[in-house]
Amino acid sequence: MNFQQLQYAVEIAKTGSISAAAKNLFMGQPNLSKSIKELEEETGIVIFHRTSKGVQLTKSGQEFIGYAQTILKQVEKLESLYNKPSQSLPFGFSAPRAAYISSAFCSYMGSTADRPRHIYYQETNPASVIQDVASGISELGIVRFEPIHGDYYMGLIKENLLEHMLIKEYHMVVLMSRNHPLSAMDIIPVSMLHSCTRILQGDINQDRPELRASRETSEHHSCISVYDRGSQFDFLRHIPGSYMWVSPVPQEELERHGLIQRPCSLSPVCRDIVVYHAGSRFLSLIRELTEALRQAAGEFT
Repeated sequence: MNFQQLQYAVEIAKTGSISAAAKNLFMGQPNLSKSIKELEEETGIVIFHRTSKGVQLTKSGQEFIGYAQTILKQVEKLESLYNKPSQSLPFGFSAPRAAYISSAFCSYMGSTADRPRHIYYQETNPASVIQDVASGISELGIVRFEPIHGDYYMGLIKENLLEHMLIKEYHMVVLMSRNHPLSAMDIIPVSMLHSCTRILQGDINQDRPELRASRETSEHHSCISVYDRGSQFDFLRHIPGSYMWVSPVPQEELERHGLIQRPCSLSPVCRDIVVYHAGSRFLSLIRELTEALRQAAGEFT
């Protein structure tokens, strides 16, 4: 028995539903069910009766939940008396280079009074994001991948015992200067990009090599790999005919950098998911930040 299992049991008792509790705890329902089953086996009592309408506390379960609530309240009181405030704890965040993500992150952190004071924001590739969260460097990560590579990345997430939640699945768009030769087109044929200079995120080449699609290099006259997002925007503005594949960019960011975005035929589909540890001390912040990211992603189609 551990403190986390007590939290799980109390949340299920409060909601009367394992699925609802899993959503509130920001974890998968199968993992929550497994944890409660292990708790019941260890204590030797049945805490919940499973019904078609949810779960109900047994008589033994009512007594157990009463003790669990008392313990949780005492721990909360101890933390308030002796622990440093959560604002003093570092909060790490790893994500792909994406304007909608950084904008949503800044907006949320800027409007939240109890945000952490020490924040580490790292932009990197999907495998590194998973490693950052698994190792504790980051409390929250966003993994971006094409659905065709989903089994590989979901395998890494499961292997590292992380929870995940979908933000959005969407079509990538082409980011370019307002003066780009193709800027007047409403939808750009992908074949017309082959003679253009493609700006690539440099650390993608450090990810799993066999996942890199051949279109990244072989079909293009020239490519430039860049690590800094600000430099990527500079390149797009100053190198004639250059472009990038990106997730849709907020309009204010486009205007700030003098760029435009266009849909493209045969544009790749990408999926952004959050990854985190179910027992994170920042679980409430992670939940709220994920909702902020979903709202930001909901503004583009």
